[in-house]
Amino acid sequence: MKRMTAEKAGKRRRGRIYLTLLAILAGCLAFASMMLKLQGRIPWPYLLAGGIDCALALLLAVLVDRKIPASIRSIVPVGVLLSLVGITQITRIDLEYAQNGSPTDFGLRQMIWLAVALAISSFAVAFFADYRKLRSLSYAFMAIGLILLALPLVPGIGERVNGAKVWVKFGGFSWQPCEFAKLFLAIFFASYLFTHRDKFQEKSKVGKVKLPRLKDAGPLAAVWILVAVILVAEGDLGICLMFFALFAGMVYVASKKKIWVICGAAAFVVLFFASAGLFPTFSSRIDIWLHPFSKQLYFRSYGSSYQVVQGLFALGAGGLFGTGFGEGYPALTPFANSDFIYSSLVEQVGFVGVCLLLLMYLCLITAGFVIAMRTEDGFGKLLASGLAFSLAFQIFTIAGGITLVLPLTGLTMPFLASGGSSLTADWLILVLLLVIDKSPKPSVGAEGTGILDLSAIRRSK
Repeated sequence: MKRMTAEKAGKRRRGRIYLTLLAILAGCLAFASMMLKLQGRIPWPYLLAGGIDCALALLLAVLVDRKIPASIRSIVPVGVLLSLVGITQITRIDLEYAQNGSPTDFGLRQMIWLAVALAISSFAVAFFADYRKLRSLSYAFMAIGLILLALPLVPGIGERVNGAKVWVKFGGFSWQPCEFAKLFLAIFFASYLFTHRDKFQEKSKVGKVKLPRLKDAGPLAAVWILVAVILVAEGDLGICLMFFALFAGMVYVASKKKIWVICGAAAFVVLFFASAGLFPTFSSRIDIWLHPFSKQLYFRSYGSSYQVVQGLFALGAGGLFGTGFGEGYPALTPFANSDFIYSSLVEQVGFVGVCLLLLMYLCLITAGFVIAMRTEDGFGKLLASGLAFSLAFQIFTIAGGITLVLPLTGLTMPFLASGGSSLTADWLILVLLLVIDKSPKPSVGAEGTGILDLSAIRRSK
């Protein structure tokens, strides 16, 4: 029996490494075919950076194999493949920019950032033994998260891009602090909700309507309102929506009460319409969503629908199987390597390719919820489910905005879009999920929390 168990564990571990190798091979083949088709060679900086990325990806897979052998096998391979596909597409757009006389090197930068993200992930898997220690620093994380959010408002370092002031610039280096603020605030929300989980079951009556008690909801609501005020002041409703999804998802999982989600949704609707009246960027996005092919909007100098329409044309040009990497004109859409990388990538891979892409995202989201359900610690359940829900919500709003199902939000596609801060934050989400899967033992007092408690379901069966 022990021998059979050991053999199964060995096969599982080899399977994870084989999947990562397969993801590396697929990503490298896509990149090499694109570069050889357009340039006839692969420049040595790309070979060097790509080799480092592949080595670090394999190292991460081996470390997960050693430290967390029972973890879900698809997380690292899918993250690696998505990152490599994003690098291929960003580099493809760089080459088209170069043909048009405006050369850029965003693809090479993305390779460097992927190496940084994989190195940090490997270090965390190797040396971060117990995520539950984060609970003791939850209020410090809250303060850090709020400071990071407000950093772009500081005169001299904040930079406004496309109407939103969410970038911080030091010299020639720019980054989005809100990407990391999301992780810090997620830890605070999970810790607060877990610590006060019993109080969230109690309600007060306002007439015939039962509402959560103000003294229980007050501190959490205060942080959420402060986050919303900061983000509205920065002019980015998309990131505000992402934080709302993270907050609402965690509250619902912790309390199992729909009233919390309803209250949060009502507050967000009020904020949305108030912001639409105060900031022209929000109202113009509504107009573009409702009337994208209007001549007046299409030729407008500010808040034009040109980008959305070009993205729709790119989606249609992809057809069933796409033009293939190295073909087509993906750079015609403005910000094709960041905000609209989804549409430019669909042009290359087509409907079939984007379905496979969305299936890979579904694997990561499903893995996050599975980790949340099988972890016995209530804090880990909340953190894992919140991160998985926010990732799912971000993917849905981006794809929905580009396809006109929803108004544009200004968010970027995880792992694919150009940007070092977003790529690093995306990998840190995967690392947190892996580390949570590493420590299944419950925190003190976690039993009987009712948070994603599957044991009661099993007993009833």
